[in-house]
Amino acid sequence: MTTTLELPVPTPTIGREILAEYADERETFENASIQYRDERAELAFQASKVHVARTHPTLNLDEREAALGELAEQLGAPALKLREQKDVPVPGGVGYGAFFNTSFKTGFGKGTSLYWEVVCPTVPGGNVNDWLYLTGMNRAGKGVEAFVSYHAQEAPRFKVFDWARTDHWQIDCPWSALGSYLMTRTAHGQNYQILGVWNSTWEIAPGQWRNQALLWNRVGAP
Repeated sequence: MTTTLELPVPTPTIGREILAEYADERETFENASIQYRDERAELAFQASKVHVARTHPTLNLDEREAALGELAEQLGAPALKLREQKDVPVPGGVGYGAFFNTSFKTGFGKGTSLYWEVVCPTVPGGNVNDWLYLTGMNRAGKGVEAFVSYHAQEAPRFKVFDWARTDHWQIDCPWSALGSYLMTRTAHGQNYQILGVWNSTWEIAPGQWRNQALLWNRVGAP
């Protein structure tokens, strides 16, 4: 049985040609990342992952140790010595949203994909005075996080962290370079600035997988 879901955005289809027009902007994003790379933010992001593993409310001590072991394998043992956040506000540094258990992270066939629209004001407002990440994964254990990163009330950045590579940081792009990708959505009578992110992982050959993160360019959208 096949179900078609009509959405007002290009819908991802793993392993098939994209029907909408698209352009390869990897070089543009790579150049911006080289010029504006923020290593301070990269260290803080990795420290947040260590903190999540050490304090996750639904994991017991053995499961937390196992998670730390996986992080040591992915990020390198020195990452486990990164500074932990102290006295963090609710929800204790772990964050809100869905967490994928082990079986869910591997319970797919040829690929898995996530399209989501990140609500991301240019200034976060509220009481944000440290690091804030608006992130999501497509459930692949070695997929990518293509996310919006805030620091205090500064302009955010768009980043891509690839869990399958040793050079994890692929993109670190300033907000000023994203004008063609920022859109407005209306919900409950309010307008919100959003960034459309399509995050996919699929098998291209036996034992070989590809991670891909795409942004929806509103200028070229129909």
